Amino acid sequence: MKKLALALSLSLLCLPALAARQTHEAAVSAMFADSGALGMVVVTVQGGLIEVYGRGETRPGSGQLPGDQSLVRIGSGAQVFTAEVLARLVEEGKLGLDDTLQRHAGAGRVVPRHAGAREITVRDLATHVSGLPRGVSVGPPKYAAPFAWPGPDVRWGELKGGKTEAAPGTEADYSNIGYDLLGDALASAGGAPYTSLLARLVTTPLQMSDTTATPTPAQCARLMSGADLDNSGPCGATIATAASSGLFSTPLDMGVWLRKLVSVVPAAASTCMVLKPWVTRAAMPAMKGFDIPGPADALGIGWVRLADGRQHSAPIWHKTGSGAGFMSYTALLPRQRSAVFVVVSKVDLKMLARMTRAGNVLLRQLGDEVLAQVGSGFDQLPCPLPPATS
Repeated sequence: MKKLALALSLSLLCLPALAARQTHEAAVSAMFADSGALGMVVVTVQGGLIEVYGRGETRPGSGQLPGDQSLVRIGSGAQVFTAEVLARLVEEGKLGLDDTLQRHAGAGRVVPRHAGAREITVRDLATHVSGLPRGVSVGPPKYAAPFAWPGPDVRWGELKGGKTEAAPGTEADYSNIGYDLLGDALASAGGAPYTSLLARLVTTPLQMSDTTATPTPAQCARLMSGADLDNSGPCGATIATAASSGLFSTPLDMGVWLRKLVSVVPAAASTCMVLKPWVTRAAMPAMKGFDIPGPADALGIGWVRLADGRQHSAPIWHKTGSGAGFMSYTALLPRQRSAVFVVVSKVDLKMLARMTRAGNVLLRQLGDEVLAQVGSGFDQLPCPLPPATS
């Protein structure tokens, strides 16, 4: 009966009250004005409700307002999808979090081992504690399209005979190459290319046809673009980096994805797996590359937990993304069934810091509105507590 009542409460989260809607509009307008971007789209999720707010224009001089069907690049926001694929393959018994990367490397591929340390595991890659660098040491070919490089040969060639920067599990340091190697391991364990696994396990069941590494000409025609240096570059296949940063999506697809993560009660086992604090700042001598939206206190699988959860009733989990003319922010407030996605057609790290923090304020407001509608009893753990041990 409790689950039924909660489901009914979710269904009652209809259109926001006029005052709340006006507040959301004002917050989005303020974020857009501060960004200096040509275009912006903000997606809010409250229970089962998805709202999309567009500002600016899709391309210079187009006069077209960005909307739910606008194609965007989500950069390293793609890693939360890799996390979901990993969790689902673990559920299927295809691999384990403590499997070594070497086990799923494939013939002829060698994973470096830090002197005196254990081997790199799948969990190390997924939580950025592998000791691997942020990216490969060589630059892309002169005319390489955004996110179309480096492919498997380049990244595995980088590892061959190489050294890690730290012993696995001793420090947290953001690594894109780690996530691309994780994608390779998932493909090996899952018996299919990573992009096929993503389609089978995530995008096809949710009808997220615009979340892809192989956009069609029709989809590319909807790709937003900024001005000058914020141009998104040629639109084409980004399979090479799909697991770390090479995904396209739309605001509508992202809204559907976030709704799946925050509106299912109790949460899916895969959601509980990725939103578990596997690595904490308290246990790490160093934790680098995760603090743009505010100080982080823990890392899940693909997701980062804000430390400000200590000052609030529930923690925010987030992921930033950037590159090829876009910056994005994806954030969840699972205990209050709320989420936000923000994307702008501009690359500016200082702007991203302001945008993410404004996004956090908006997300807290969304969560408060949900609680006001359905009562404080709604503020419960989305994942069941583990059984007590004697």
